[in-house]
Amino acid sequence: MIIYQVVDEENNLVSEHSHLEVAQHSAEYLTVWFADHYYHVEALTFREPVDAYN
Repeated sequence: MIIYQVVDEENNLVSEHSHLEVAQHSAEYLTVWFADHYYHVEALTFREPVDAYN
C-alpha cells in the first residue's frame, strides 16, 4: 500500500492521499496559493506486518 503525503519545504505534513495525481494537484495548488512556501509529494510504502507467532 502506498500513501502519498504532501509536505512543505520543512517536511511538515500537510495532507495525505491514496492517489498520486490528487497529491500532486494538492501540492501544486498549495504552492500557487501560498507563494512563500513550497510543497511537494513524498511516497510512503507500507507492508503488511508479518505474523511472527505462527
